Amino acid sequence: MDWSNVAKTAGSLGLKVLGGALGGPAGAGIGGMVASALGLSADAQPDQVQQALATASPDSLVKLKQIEAEIVKANLAAGIEHRKIDTLDIQNARSRDLQLKQAGYRNTRADLMIVVAFVAFVAIAWMINVNDEIKPGVLAIFNMSIGALLKMLGDAFQFEFGSSRGSKEKDQLR
Repeated sequence: MDWSNVAKTAGSLGLKVLGGALGGPAGAGIGGMVASALGLSADAQPDQVQQALATASPDSLVKLKQIEAEIVKANLAAGIEHRKIDTLDIQNARSRDLQLKQAGYRNTRADLMIVVAFVAFVAIAWMINVNDEIKPGVLAIFNMSIGALLKMLGDAFQFEFGSSRGSKEKDQLR
């Protein structure tokens, strides 16, 4: 038996977050925490933990809910940290652009990249539209290329005009 079966049992007891964590890459580590909360040794086997989980007392379930809360808290903290890193990255890049403009320079490299991405997008779209006999494999490559180019253009607009993430969050608060 592995930790994924224990994850299913945890999920059936209303411990969805804990079940997800047990079924993930950190399953064995989380399994040790669950085992300890159930009064087993931290190195208990998955079948032992599943058996104890199936007959868990209300006090043990409260301990497991506390473990779930810690997992959620750790995930939120990690998300906030990633957000800070992303924000600093964007601020540094925008600051660089501002410094270039103040020094009288243009960011020619970025402008050229946007133009090339747009021209490539238009060229591929035109080729697909004009050519009726494109092989399926080539069409798949064209579709992937168009997707990548649209992502690049979207990132450029996001950089220039700000993240839409803040707008989405603001709308959710209303």
